[in-house]
Amino acid sequence: MFKFKSSIIALLIVIVMSGMFLAVSAFAGPPIESNAIISKNVSSRADTVIPALVGMVKAYGWRCDSVSAAREMVFSSGYVLICNQFSYEYEIIDKGGRWFVKVK
Repeated sequence: MFKFKSSIIALLIVIVMSGMFLAVSAFAGPPIESNAIISKNVSSRADTVIPALVGMVKAYGWRCDSVSAAREMVFSSGYVLICNQFSYEYEIIDKGGRWFVKVK
């Protein structure tokens, strides 16, 4: 009985520690690729902007496992985010105070 309880406790500790690791990993944001092209405006705030952009992309159900490029849009309010070795391109657009993700 004691061995069974200690096994359950050990399993619960592993599960809790795994959850903490996942929470820390999610907070840290996605990896930025070594050859990534990040604009000056975005790079100065990369620790907050990039995780927010990736979070929005993922909330819409799209993939972004690593960041290849990120920049502010030139003629409208929003950002361009390119992910997964330049495979996926997204526009994160501000329309009337609401944000939308558009796949390019």
